[in-house]
Amino acid sequence: TKEVHNAAKETNSAKQELKQMQEHLAKDKQDLEHRDYVQSSFDQIIAEQEKIFAETAQVMSDQSTQVDLLTVKKNQLIQKLEQQKIDDEAKIKPYKEVAATAKGRLDDISKTISEAQRGVKNAEAQLKEVTEKRDAAVSSANKALENSQARQLSLREELAGLKTDPAANHDAIVRIEEDLKSELARAEQAQKQVEELQNSFQSSLEMAQTHYWTQGKSLESSESSIDAARKDYEQKQQEYDAVVAEANARQRILSKDIEGLEEKIKTAKELFNEAADKHDEAQSVIDDAKEIHATPEITEELRKSVDEQVININTKQLTLKELITGEKILRETTRGQRIGFIIVVLGMIAILASFVWLFFNW
Repeated sequence: TKEVHNAAKETNSAKQELKQMQEHLAKDKQDLEHRDYVQSSFDQIIAEQEKIFAETAQVMSDQSTQVDLLTVKKNQLIQKLEQQKIDDEAKIKPYKEVAATAKGRLDDISKTISEAQRGVKNAEAQLKEVTEKRDAAVSSANKALENSQARQLSLREELAGLKTDPAANHDAIVRIEEDLKSELARAEQAQKQVEELQNSFQSSLEMAQTHYWTQGKSLESSESSIDAARKDYEQKQQEYDAVVAEANARQRILSKDIEGLEEKIKTAKELFNEAADKHDEAQSVIDDAKEIHATPEITEELRKSVDEQVININTKQLTLKELITGEKILRETTRGQRIGFIIVVLGMIAILASFVWLFFNW
């Protein structure tokens, strides 16, 4: 078993060595092919790369100049835009202030209307309250007068009946006449009270009516002026909006021009970087070609090395083939011995397991 393991290990090691040798040979062959190509086409390579080198240098110079010119134009436009903003702000300011003043005036009138509406409402409530109080008081006094007049009528009818009755008691007639006089006095007092109430409420009622009329006139005046104020504000706001729109349009044009220049600068830089990469690549190819052309001895040494590696790889392949064959023969000839060995080991393990089981179960 140990011999088979060693043989397999030696075979795998030989495979790895062969693989590394083949990889090294492939790289050296590629380098040799490159050096041979450069050596045989040196003049053509140099001419082509120097042409690319000169063309890319010109592109880099042109694009660098373009970037500088465009940057100057962009900075000029940025300054122009900043100045335009200052000029527009100065132009817009009066329109803005006039619109704000018109708006403030409209707000003041709206506030006055609101206050006048509240005043009219309060005055109307006050007038209603005074009127209701007057009507209630007068109604109460009139009711007392009506009641007195009704009692007078009743007393007169009773008095008339007594006077036409021969059997009527004189004292009763006197008493009814006294009651009638008293009732007449109360009726007179009630009539006087009605007049006094009307006179006393007249002043308060006139004041409430005057206040209501004054508030109404104030409201009418405010309402008549708000339309003009609103129209004036709308006109001023439209003028302000128009000036702002014009300023924004001018600034947008400048901003668009700046964006266009930035895009051109970006394109020019991309072209510069692309040319720079080709320029560096051409320089690298030229340097490599000159180095190979100046060192033909290295090429020959590499060629010899490649030839030696080919011989060594062929030898290594034969050795590997022998190792593979030897390992195969060894595996076939020792198969029975290895199987027997495994059976013996398994048997010993079984016997040992039996002893352990007996020991613990005795």
